[in-house]
Amino acid sequence: MLWKTSTFLLLLTFLDENLACPYREVPVLEYQLFNYSREGLLQKTVVTNIIKVLDNYEESIYVVNQFLPELCCEMLNLTREIQEIVFHSSSVQYIEEACFSASIQYVTKNVEFKSNPLTIIKRGTFTNLKIEQLVLTNNLIETLEDGAFLNMTKLRLIALSRNRLQVLNSRAFSALPKLEDLELHQNRIKHLQHGALSFLSKSASVSLTCNNIFQIGNFLEGTPLKIKLNLDLDGNEITTFSGNIVENRTFGTLNLAYNPLINISAVLGSTKIERLEFSCEYLRLKEAQGVVNWAKGHNTLLYLDGCSQYNISFDGGHQPISCTAARDALIYSYLFYLNIFGIVNQIYH
Repeated sequence: MLWKTSTFLLLLTFLDENLACPYREVPVLEYQLFNYSREGLLQKTVVTNIIKVLDNYEESIYVVNQFLPELCCEMLNLTREIQEIVFHSSSVQYIEEACFSASIQYVTKNVEFKSNPLTIIKRGTFTNLKIEQLVLTNNLIETLEDGAFLNMTKLRLIALSRNRLQVLNSRAFSALPKLEDLELHQNRIKHLQHGALSFLSKSASVSLTCNNIFQIGNFLEGTPLKIKLNLDLDGNEITTFSGNIVENRTFGTLNLAYNPLINISAVLGSTKIERLEFSCEYLRLKEAQGVVNWAKGHNTLLYLDGCSQYNISFDGGHQPISCTAARDALIYSYLFYLNIFGIVNQIYH
């Protein structure tokens, strides 16, 4: 990480009639500016209630360990290009709509909100940006409104892992022609509905590892047949899905490990898959052997895990995942965070 380790700062707030936060409480913030030069890494700490760029610091802005429940448009004053802006562990619960379509048009690479109590991404929150990466991980996001991510022609990655999403709203994503990496692992998604990935327009990797998916509709409906998908569905509760979902599709990787699958080799049919992943501990012998035979007949590289009890060995294996362990670690991190937040919130009020 670029920033220095710092203590949690709680600075006094004041009211400013020129700022339009919903509750009109405008915190004083301490944030860091970074820039690389011939002399090495330059770093400057700024204490103010307006986040802005200073001369000679054009790379990054980091807002870390602050108390910022509301992020209002008037608090952002970026008058020229920077590469990234990061809000990490800063108690952000609310982002005013349009802040990241006006003030932040000058960010060219990366916008991040990590480890904040954000619960919803509203329509128009992220729109018309030039960024390549949008990272919203380890928050409390439950809802993506229609048009939450709109018209970002250079965006390649959206990371929404380790949140509380129960549904993947395809209408939240629109006009993202270069999107090639969507990270949704460790959420609470139960059902992949029809057209869930219809917003994809090019070959892409989608991670849905360690959700609670047990029901699958035709989630690829509306997704162009020509694109190649790398799809991680490992660590869910999938038993089967209709063959027409994957028919005539091409997969770079299809990871179905750690799902209680039934008759899956028949479902795969003539699907083109370069690499297929399963775990034998969830398959009966007949089913496991059927998968092996299918892979051999379709020139598919097969990765099996936990198959020693069946004396099946085929192209090695991979390290098993543990969704339970991952979730436990996340719970402990939240308990620690919420404990700090509760103490500070009590002092603040």
